[in-house]
Amino acid sequence: MNDNYRCVSENIRNLSLKYGTQIPRLVAVTKYQPVERILALYSLGQIHFGESKVQDLVEKASRLPKDIRWHFIGKIQSNKCKQLAKVDNLFQVESLDSEYIASELNKCLTKKINVYIQINTSGEESKNGITFDDQTTLFNMVKYIINDCNNLKFCGLMTIGHPDLDKCEKCFSILSRLRREVEKNFPEIALESSMGMSNDYHLAIKENTNQIRLGRCLFNSCS
Repeated sequence: MNDNYRCVSENIRNLSLKYGTQIPRLVAVTKYQPVERILALYSLGQIHFGESKVQDLVEKASRLPKDIRWHFIGKIQSNKCKQLAKVDNLFQVESLDSEYIASELNKCLTKKINVYIQINTSGEESKNGITFDDQTTLFNMVKYIINDCNNLKFCGLMTIGHPDLDKCEKCFSILSRLRREVEKNFPEIALESSMGMSNDYHLAIKENTNQIRLGRCLFNSCS
């Protein structure tokens, strides 16, 4: 794992140099990973970890160091908001896709946390998020979070790219464009973007993403 982590970190730096972009925050995705492997990665200096299932996040967070910064990156169900809100070191929720879920999460929290709105940039029915061409819904949701959700800090947009790399590149370009549109309408907010996984993070870095979410290439093999 030490070699994988070094390899990926070097790849990220080299890609950022190649494209003249910022070095993004690395979130290590822990889906299906046991606590022991997460702890091994933590011991190498990794502090941002992401989980896509609420019950797995709750269980892992209870057994791992409290200075880990947990990101929730999966589909949020309203009946799970209370459990999610109880994670003391929950750093960020990246998959908000409706005002209703934002409201439910906001009601359950006792402290302010960072949130991203998830955008469906690929048009795939299997993907969650606000559809990329529905700017009205997106802008209304941003306004709602800012004005009505005291415990949510709106920080940016998240997407999952299409599995086809050519289409994926377009997905990331769409997210960058939407980010600029939101910034124009809400200039008081410094927006971030979260895109890029193990098979496509090079495309996300090219688009100057603030954050990438990697699992397989950290825990299995560097690519």
